[in-house]
Amino acid sequence: GNASDSITITAAENVSLDNGITYPYVVTLLKDTAANKTDKVYKLLIAKNSGIIGFEMFPSKQKWIIQ
Repeated sequence: GNASDSITITAAENVSLDNGITYPYVVTLLKDTAANKTDKVYKLLIAKNSGIIGFEMFPSKQKWIIQ
């Protein structure tokens, strides 16, 4: 694929978010922004047993965190 198809998947334990909650296991999907020309989601946070807990926009860096 091209640069816009590139997604990096990382996993982390005990991730604390801005909402004050620490999640025991979080997977982050991070999309390559090289080909991104409009503001769209590039980072997605998914917690085990909780589902999507947040995302971040690029290039505005606007964040959405579940409360």
